[in-house]
Amino acid sequence: MENTKYSINPDVSCRVEEPDGAILFNPETDTVQAVNPTGLIIWQALESPRTKQELVEHLQAVCEDVPADQ
Repeated sequence: MENTKYSINPDVSCRVEEPDGAILFNPETDTVQAVNPTGLIIWQALESPRTKQELVEHLQAVCEDVPADQ
């Protein structure tokens, strides 16, 4: 499972709502999900497939005081 790569669903649209995060819309399920600024960072990072460890490293690089275990 360590090598599993995660990525966004290309069918889901993302509308950035500064400074609050973003709204995600999935037309397949007709669902809407609001994400906070950290969720938006994760969404944008997953535009390229990443492992969990790669995602943690990305968050630590772009955010302040991110402990790896959280």
